[in-house]
Amino acid sequence: MAVFALGCRSVPVARWGAGVVEYERIVADLPGVPASWRRVKTDGAMLTFAPPEERQLVLINGRCGLANDDVPLVSLTQQLLAGTSSRTMMREERVPFDGREALRSFYVAKLDGVPRFFDMLVAKKNNCVIDFVRTGPPGDDHNGREAFEAVIAGFHLRLPEVP
Repeated sequence: MAVFALGCRSVPVARWGAGVVEYERIVADLPGVPASWRRVKTDGAMLTFAPPEERQLVLINGRCGLANDDVPLVSLTQQLLAGTSSRTMMREERVPFDGREALRSFYVAKLDGVPRFFDMLVAKKNNCVIDFVRTGPPGDDHNGREAFEAVIAGFHLRLPEVP
């Protein structure tokens, strides 16, 4: 997955607490992250959590001002799947997200030869790209879905403000 592919480069650490995340140029409300979700460190993601299922990861990422991000949401979703194989799209739909349109996708694919589900939302706002990914073993996709959707629904980008 692209979020893991960033490898060894130095990655800033997001500050997160009291329902607010600050990362590089991003300041956003992120209420509703369940207390049972444990924060884990991964390179290439703004925030990563391990829900109590422990077999899943939730990755939240954001970046602003990159010229190569001015592409359709479908292309940004495919970037998240880089490094996977045997991809099967199960469903995809346009949904509202923080006052904009987002692309919500659900795939089953192999990562390093291991089957995984990928529940993803990708959006663009104020020259930023925001993405949420929940991944785990196939068949485990129903566990934690409601909590993941509540976190997505509560997200609100405060900065950067762009007219």
